[in-house]
Amino acid sequence: MVQVAQAVSSRARVGSSSGTHDADKRTTKLVDRTAAGQPSTTRATQPQVSGDGRYVAFSSSATDLVAGTPAVGRIYVWDRTTQRLEPIVRNRQGSYPASPGAASSMPYLDGDGSTVGFTSTALNLAPGQPATRTERVVVWQR
Repeated sequence: MVQVAQAVSSRARVGSSSGTHDADKRTTKLVDRTAAGQPSTTRATQPQVSGDGRYVAFSSSATDLVAGTPAVGRIYVWDRTTQRLEPIVRNRQGSYPASPGAASSMPYLDGDGSTVGFTSTALNLAPGQPATRTERVVVWQR
């Protein structure tokens, strides 16, 4: 598991690639887990935390985080308040997953977690996108 020492807020920190650690409460929570609350079967990487500390974005190729997910890199955002995991990469019509076989990685959250930037090889994310399987930088408004 990759260790991360990135500030979440002035008092909370990300403790690993798949969990968060609240320094005030001295608690650690698993982020990459299934709907049943079990750890995912595949590692999660590239955690990013919103400036307000509420959201944690990460990349994972796990097939058990969201039903129907292929085994390629996908971007997810976990809400620390609601304990809800949201798949981010959707096609122009809002369907998930965006393009079967397309990988997404390197998530970045803005200050309040409402915007997620990432790279993706999906072909159907934005209007006017070239039909070549080249990694592109994408911004998603949640």
